[in-house]
Amino acid sequence: YDEIQNPTLKNALVLEDAISDLPKVGNDQADDVMEYLVKPKTEFQRYIRLSRKEMLDYSFGDKTGPGEGTLMDHCPLRLNKDDYERVKRIPFEKVGG
Repeated sequence: YDEIQNPTLKNALVLEDAISDLPKVGNDQADDVMEYLVKPKTEFQRYIRLSRKEMLDYSFGDKTGPGEGTLMDHCPLRLNKDDYERVKRIPFEKVGG
């Protein structure tokens, strides 16, 4: 870092950047393998969909992971009835601010 330079910072990664492409799931979602329903919207989403080999991580041998567009292990924990009723009351859209 040189004080006479004007560094440009990258935008911070926020939760929406990471998960906005995930398909909706219900409280009873049991499928271990699903398909993405939309194309990646951010650089992070494109990266996280890469196979292990494409990420240059050869520690797993020759396995390349799931195919393009395949989502693995997107199974939420099943909520009890009270918690499920609470979650249903959370608004989908950001309110205010």
